[in-house]
Amino acid sequence: MTKIFFIRHLPTEWNKLKKIQGLKNNPISTNKKRYIKIKKFIQKEHKKSLHENKKTTVYTSALKRTIETAIFFEFENFKISKKLNELNVGTAEGMPKDLFYKQLNISKKKIEIKGHKKIENKKNFEKRIISFLKETKRFDEVICFCHGIWLKYLHCLLKNLNFNKIKNINIKNADVFIYSSKNKNLKKLII
Repeated sequence: MTKIFFIRHLPTEWNKLKKIQGLKNNPISTNKKRYIKIKKFIQKEHKKSLHENKKTTVYTSALKRTIETAIFFEFENFKISKKLNELNVGTAEGMPKDLFYKQLNISKKKIEIKGHKKIENKKNFEKRIISFLKETKRFDEVICFCHGIWLKYLHCLLKNLNFNKIKNINIKNADVFIYSSKNKNLKKLII
C-alpha cells in the first residue's frame, strides 16, 4: 500500500492576484513563516517513515513554484516529474481565476476555455495523473509537491465526479492531502 502526501505549492504573486498560472514558471513569493507548522508536520512524517525503513521518495513538478516549495520544506533529494505539471491552459495563462472557471468546460473528450487555444488535451492530462499514481506504487510513502487544478482533477477522478465540478473544489496554497492506494481516497488534512 502506498501513502502519498500531496502538497499544493506555496503562493506566487499570480496566486495573490488570483490569476491562472498553467505552465507559467512563477517563483513563490510569500511570507513563509505562515507555513512552518505544515513544514514541520511533513518533515516529521517523512522522518518517521525513514525510521521505519519504509521505501520513500519526494517528487515535484518541473515548475519553479513546486521546486521552491520542496526546498522550503527542506527536501533536496527530490525527483522532478513532468507528470505533476499543472494543466497547460494555453493562451488562458494570466487570466483572472473567476473568469477562467466561468469559461471552463470539460466534456467527455476535451477541456475548453471559451475564446482560448492551445489547451492541453484532456486524455493526455488524465493519462499523466493516472501514470503518476501507477509510478508511485513501488514506494511505501511519497511526498509530492504539485498544483491546484492537478489536485482538483485527481479529486474528481477518484470520486468519479463530473470534471466540471472542479469549479466548486477549493484547494488553497500549501493545503495537504493524503492519498492511500488501498482505499483510493484523497483526504484533506487539517494542520
